[in-house]
Amino acid sequence: MGWLLICHTGCGNYSSTYASCMMQVCTDALDAVRLDLCDLDPSDVDWKDRFYQIALRAVVSLENNPKTSAGQGSHLSMDEIVELESCVMNEKQELGCVSCVTECRNPCLLAFKVLLQARETWPLGRVPPKILSASGANKFAHKCGLGDESAQTFLVTEAKLAICRKWKISLEKELAKTHQYKRSKAGVLTDGKNHYKQRELTSKGQESMPHDTIGLVGIHSSGAAIAVVSSGGHTIKEPGRIGLAGLPGAGVWVTPKAETTNEQRATVTTGWV
Repeated sequence: MGWLLICHTGCGNYSSTYASCMMQVCTDALDAVRLDLCDLDPSDVDWKDRFYQIALRAVVSLENNPKTSAGQGSHLSMDEIVELESCVMNEKQELGCVSCVTECRNPCLLAFKVLLQARETWPLGRVPPKILSASGANKFAHKCGLGDESAQTFLVTEAKLAICRKWKISLEKELAKTHQYKRSKAGVLTDGKNHYKQRELTSKGQESMPHDTIGLVGIHSSGAAIAVVSSGGHTIKEPGRIGLAGLPGAGVWVTPKAETTNEQRATVTTGWV
């Protein structure tokens, strides 16, 4: 019996020093669950759910590391708050997704709770949701014991708040120049060359902004598979924005094991196995 766990902390135009730091973050998260995975017994009735939970513990470790941007230390929206999203899928294609979460520290755990709730049979033909967002996601977080009204004090760091405010100032300047350019088209004289130069510099700066998303793929030779993606989104994002990490098929996807080839695949936004 064997298992495979792979995780990532996003992609971007990073320095070699930053890349090495992120490699260590991933290594530490996986090492923390290695022994529990080795002790897992597929003959136990609930071994698959235990496998999922062990994999999620590694994701929680990534979310709680302020060097990433999927929990504590996430990028802030224009309203200067953290809005989290996560998506979880297993080999049965059971699914749980949450987005625009503001009152929970670990969105991956909340997404998994949504997945578990979707197994229930509700009265009067009501169908349990597989995707929850904003107030609905926050309300469910409190219902299942993961809610925290003061979560923002944990999620927001001084470093990311400073980055957010820096880019808000840059955005205000860019919008002002755009407005000035539009006025020039209406007959008001401006320096068009300086305008385009500033737009070019701003665009380059935006390309270098970290947009970290964390992801994990776990596969067990006895048939269990899980894909998890979690993100705080990019800085100065529009409040209420739902990114790819909160959407099935874009954030995660798991293909059931093929009967003929015994092949099984689990995919996350910026990595696959």
